[in-house]
Amino acid sequence: MKHASVALLCLPILMSACVAPEPVDRDACGASDLQYLVGQPASVLDGLRFSQELRLIQPGTSATLDYRAERLNIRINANDFIAEVACG
Repeated sequence: MKHASVALLCLPILMSACVAPEPVDRDACGASDLQYLVGQPASVLDGLRFSQELRLIQPGTSATLDYRAERLNIRINANDFIAEVACG
């Protein structure tokens, strides 16, 4: 009886592995429209407004590893230029 109850408790977990994951929109934050910023000085961001959540990642700055498709990440390099614009 004990083994049967353990199996019943594990069944939902095992069944969840059979569900196909939802497709991820790799451009949910609109980064593809902002690729023209790559290579520009970081100062060009001073006059821009963004409607989505924005995370500026500068050298030496720690950033969480959680992926959020709607968040716009702009990575600044050591020379104070925009090195990457991506969702996450």
